[in-house]
Amino acid sequence: MKEFYYDRRKLCVWAVLSLVVLWFALHFFATTFIENVFVNSVKVIGLLAAISAWYVFLKPQRLAKITSDGIIIDKNELLKWKDIDFAEKMKSGTFGRSFIRFKLKKNANYNLRPMQKFSRASRYGAFSVPLYAMKKDDAIKIEKEIEKHCTFVQ
Repeated sequence: MKEFYYDRRKLCVWAVLSLVVLWFALHFFATTFIENVFVNSVKVIGLLAAISAWYVFLKPQRLAKITSDGIIIDKNELLKWKDIDFAEKMKSGTFGRSFIRFKLKKNANYNLRPMQKFSRASRYGAFSVPLYAMKKDDAIKIEKEIEKHCTFVQ
């Protein structure tokens, strides 16, 4: 069993950005005497973003767990190797970020989480590993691990 985690340095950028948004929201609220829906919604969103970003930064988040039976991506259910037709390394169109997309066999049936349902028709598919969110050496290691268990197309 091997576990891979998100790169904390990349999460730190998001944490700092969310604190900046929260600071601006609180500053804007303090300088205006009229409380309106926009200011309150920006405050709440900024606060939630800051809390969640710092939680993710302080507590390492597992990106993937590879076992002999399959792979668990984030907190999804186990994707079994026998249900994978092939895995392909792709790049996103906008920024050229690398990810591995798993193409499932026709008879494979999994309960999808809401984000997986949303992304299954996109380039990423319902099951994908974002290599851009990992350290480079971890990205190379996870590619090699996936190659051991299923057909890998580059």
